[in-house]
Amino acid sequence: MVQRTTVIVVLAVLPLLAACPSGSPVTPPVDNGPERLVSMAPSITEILYALELGDRVVGVTRYCQVPADQPVPSRVGGYVDPDWEALVGLRPDLVFTMESHAAAERRFADLGLKSVRVDQASVDGILNSFVVVADACGVHERGRVLRDRVASQLRAVRDRGNADSRPRVLVVIGREIGRGHVTSVWAAGKGSFYDDLLTWAGGVNALEESSVAYPELGPEGLLSLDPDVVLDIVADASTRGASTEAAVADWRSFASLRAVGEGRVHVLTGDALVIPGPRIGKIVEAFAEALHPLSGDA
Repeated sequence: MVQRTTVIVVLAVLPLLAACPSGSPVTPPVDNGPERLVSMAPSITEILYALELGDRVVGVTRYCQVPADQPVPSRVGGYVDPDWEALVGLRPDLVFTMESHAAAERRFADLGLKSVRVDQASVDGILNSFVVVADACGVHERGRVLRDRVASQLRAVRDRGNADSRPRVLVVIGREIGRGHVTSVWAAGKGSFYDDLLTWAGGVNALEESSVAYPELGPEGLLSLDPDVVLDIVADASTRGASTEAAVADWRSFASLRAVGEGRVHVLTGDALVIPGPRIGKIVEAFAEALHPLSGDA
């Protein structure tokens, strides 16, 4: 059984836990770049390593992963609950934050720590975040190369899509699995980066009228939406001991749901699916394959 805390962890690595203004609160150095970096989000950590700055990373959150061939930096607490003693002890030159770190940024400033905030609320924001991080670290060209490479991946998926068929899609980012039925789900609404990714993948968000980025939906809400397709993201399936078969079986309790009746519930696994970083091309690819399966792969 998936505990409520698991859903909270999934939400913690998403970029819009709170609506805060974007932009960097500090003008970062641009000469040789800061040497001691701390990342407060998994997506930023992935950007730093994609920019070949792993040798400068001294601190990451407990949710961050680093390449297997790289030393593991010190852990500085969680996404929303930093370990302040560990942070100060690392003596970072620069701390990278997200939109929901406004309160933490004020604390950083009080402690004399410089911070730069990145905006990853949309595809454009994610792509631009590569440039923002690179510029802050003095490796300007690397950021533009990474941005252009990922943008090219996205365009390739979009261009081979079926423009005449845009199904209404419900993206589920958290729920209990293996109970034999679906009680409630946390879904991606209009204000989430998934909404933008769905457009690139050739779909329409079934929650396009939602005013909440990640609303919780019960049985009535699901039946009211009646999506054409359900993309059920189980990012940490292996660590939770959740099988794809069990996840799909839960949806049979909603036989009257169009997506269930037509066999269009897709369980997607892998940590890349909840990290709005350099691997967003893989998210769009996975979405597109589920929405518009290629001939012979359906």
